[in-house]
Amino acid sequence: PFNLLWADPLAKPREAVFPPMAQLSVSGQAVISASDLNRIKASLQVEDEATASKAARAAQLHQKSQARAKTWDNTLEGSRRKKAEEKRKRLEADEEARRQIDVEEAAIQLEKRRQAPAALVFAAPWPASAALSGLHGPFVQAFHLPRCPLQSPPTFCSQIGRAAPFVQQRIRHCDESSPLSLATL
Repeated sequence: PFNLLWADPLAKPREAVFPPMAQLSVSGQAVISASDLNRIKASLQVEDEATASKAARAAQLHQKSQARAKTWDNTLEGSRRKKAEEKRKRLEADEEARRQIDVEEAAIQLEKRRQAPAALVFAAPWPASAALSGLHGPFVQAFHLPRCPLQSPPTFCSQIGRAAPFVQQRIRHCDESSPLSLATL
């Protein structure tokens, strides 16, 4: 077979240029001197340090590049990010508009409730003690709402005469317990 090392007849054999580092023992194992072992380790450490520093520099440059690329809008990720941001802003604007409409509607309803005639009575469901205290008389054909006048339409009270103070107290209570009052708007 053709060997490149021996192609030149004037070339020295490899053993002449690089003396053998190890001698073979009787059992066929290579025996290396301590100085040769230290020299091999030192040459490998230099290569390892160079490789490690090169890899660290490459990683640092990669991170720098990734950080810069995150601000670009002309990439797929950048366009996705831009669309998501626009959608978030649009949803926030819609939600703010809904909140504003709710506040305006609450103010209108509160004003309507305050301008309602005194004959309309807003009363919460009667407690059990109301029957014992004499409040369950003929005038208690008032509006029975589940919790607050904002939640269901009232019914007309046929006999309001004796209940007028109670009615006014109930209207004040509903106005004070309302989550939206004119004072908060």
